[in-house]
Amino acid sequence: MFINSFQTNLKRVCNEIYRNIGGTGPEKIYQNALCFELNQLYKNEYDIYKEEVIPLFYKDKKVSVNRLDLSLYPKIDGDINVPPAVILELKWTYQSKLDPWQLSNYMKLKNCKYGFLINFEKLGSYPTNFCAQVYDIETNEKITYPVPDQKYGSVKILRFESLKV
Repeated sequence: MFINSFQTNLKRVCNEIYRNIGGTGPEKIYQNALCFELNQLYKNEYDIYKEEVIPLFYKDKKVSVNRLDLSLYPKIDGDINVPPAVILELKWTYQSKLDPWQLSNYMKLKNCKYGFLINFEKLGSYPTNFCAQVYDIETNEKITYPVPDQKYGSVKILRFESLKV
């Protein structure tokens, strides 16, 4: 299954990036490095986008935009509109309780089944009722509240699976 091999590769490349760059930030460095690595791995199967814009409308008027850190779309012949296979949200600071909401919202807006929240520093706690299941990719276990703090200076990756797609 794609998601299992993807998550294995994601863990490997994120750890490699962290070993080479460390936790010095800013986020754009990790985004560029991860985009490079994913293009090396998946250039024949997926189109990889940085900072994909999602417009937000209110009463048919565009009032704002969100930007996805990274998104992977399957390469399909023709002009077929398909949702992304995966959305990646990157962080390099202490994670906020809003970070899972942000990724969960992006997944909902893009009708995407899988999202990964990647933190190149220390992980904080998470709320319990956003609209996705969250899994620790180290153990493949569902995350429950609260998430114990992780040791400072490591990469932590959480997989989100949409409950709606």
